[in-house]
Amino acid sequence: MKRLWKNVAWTAGIAGILSLGIWGLLKASVQATTLPSALLAPQLPTPVLLDKSGKVFAVMPTEAARESYPIPLHEMGRWLPQMTVCIEDRRFYGHDGVDFRALVGAGFRNLRDLSIVSGASTITQQLIKMTSGRTGRSLKSKIHEAMASWKLEGLWGKDKILSEYLNRLDYGNRRIGPAAASSAYFGKTPEDLSLAEAIYLAGLPQSPTRLNPWKSPEAALRRYEQNVRRLAGLGVLPVGAQTLIDAPPRPLREDPPSRAPHFATEVLRRTKSTKRTISTSLDLPMQSSVERLISSHLNSSGLANIGNVSVVVIENATGLVRAYAVSGGGLGLDAAMLPRSCGSTLKPFLYLAAIDKKIITAASLLPDTQDAIAREYRDYDPKNYSLRYFGPVRVREALGNSMNVPAVGVLARMGARDFFESLRAWGFSLSGGFSAYGAGFILGNAPVSTTELAAAYAGIARGGFAWQ
Repeated sequence: MKRLWKNVAWTAGIAGILSLGIWGLLKASVQATTLPSALLAPQLPTPVLLDKSGKVFAVMPTEAARESYPIPLHEMGRWLPQMTVCIEDRRFYGHDGVDFRALVGAGFRNLRDLSIVSGASTITQQLIKMTSGRTGRSLKSKIHEAMASWKLEGLWGKDKILSEYLNRLDYGNRRIGPAAASSAYFGKTPEDLSLAEAIYLAGLPQSPTRLNPWKSPEAALRRYEQNVRRLAGLGVLPVGAQTLIDAPPRPLREDPPSRAPHFATEVLRRTKSTKRTISTSLDLPMQSSVERLISSHLNSSGLANIGNVSVVVIENATGLVRAYAVSGGGLGLDAAMLPRSCGSTLKPFLYLAAIDKKIITAASLLPDTQDAIAREYRDYDPKNYSLRYFGPVRVREALGNSMNVPAVGVLARMGARDFFESLRAWGFSLSGGFSAYGAGFILGNAPVSTTELAAAYAGIARGGFAWQ
């Protein structure tokens, strides 16, 4: 008997030592496991742009999401976090990252293929999977997720894990996180969601494409009803299942388009802001009026060959952009920023500079004859648009009628190259330099953008003060 107890003691001791060794090895393995870098990186919100009165006019998507606004757990309301936990991982607050009870159950359901373990991932494991980018379900990857989950549970509290998980969930239509989903589908914040709406949203991440509320509303509704019955079986609903099924939530059926997308893109390019909301100078009522005017003009003109139209409205006193409308060319082409032939639009700056330098006055006589330019430019023979000459004309008449010959004559007296360079002070980029255009730049062969012109003309209205 003594020998038996001695053998039992030896066996127990060896088993204990082995257990401690295995535990130590497992603990070391967990500590050595690397957490996904995306998990530790901050989530940046998709920018929301506001007009001058604080109204949203554009939500700018990123590569990762159409809309995403990470929020803390306490702003997600009462119901959505609770229903998500009950549906996805009802023992979330009782395990250390791996639910062995669920794992055993899933093992029995997958006896036909022991190389794959599915159906038992905890919220922590799903968070690791989302941020690591894994798509397969191999045993090796599941073991790594388990190790990383144990490590994460030792570093973060349950609420932080749940918050990070919810903020990364795809609710369909590239809406990531509760804030974007509740806004898109119900026009609410997560805190204002009803119990039914929370259950509805909690089911969408299980298959965001198949359960798309806008494209497959019937499938989304069926999943809602299934989850209601399941939650009723768990005893977590404060009302009867049939009550929720008889009055299901009704998601919004529209995805309102962004307004002034080219303006929004340009704002982001210039500000490089990482804030969720960005205030701008845009005046939405004026923007709408300009867009209607463009549409009306295109319809009434009957010109089918117009590729794109751009209108920029700048408030003279402040230099702030109040409307920025682009029609045609698609979002990739911003006609308001695209340099194109400027026509006669630079002539006012020429006459203004010449008057300022006292080379001419508004009443000065300028030659508008066939040989007027030959004395200045031997190889340049500009003509008026009308192909007629009017003899001596006043400066005010030459400018008012946009005559070409008098303008080139004044340019020669000003010094063409010097005046060309002086235009940069008005905000014109004029890429290519004077040698690329010659004196003809004053008649339109130099490209400038609508935005540059609007800003420069606003400068004239301010008495010659140009915003840079």
